[in-house]
Amino acid sequence: MNNKKFYLNRNINICMRILGGETYESAASDFEITRERARQIFMKYMRIASNKRYGDCDKSHYGVFQVRVNAEFWQSRILRLREEHLSELNS
Repeated sequence: MNNKKFYLNRNINICMRILGGETYESAASDFEITRERARQIFMKYMRIASNKRYGDCDKSHYGVFQVRVNAEFWQSRILRLREEHLSELNS
């Protein structure tokens, strides 16, 4: 697996775990990164997932507690994002 796929899968995994209720610290420890790096990854993917490209969304401000309320919504957007990026990497 090339580095781009590895980091994409790692980052998606971190986001899904945080959406599922894990703390930044517990999600980060399995990947040997800091909790701050896990927070940065999570916020980056939430920003990307809020793009209209992945469906209608008017959420411009969000934090971990706000998105966990609608975790299924955000998880579906993150998975769409993953599929699109994997197809780009495979082509």
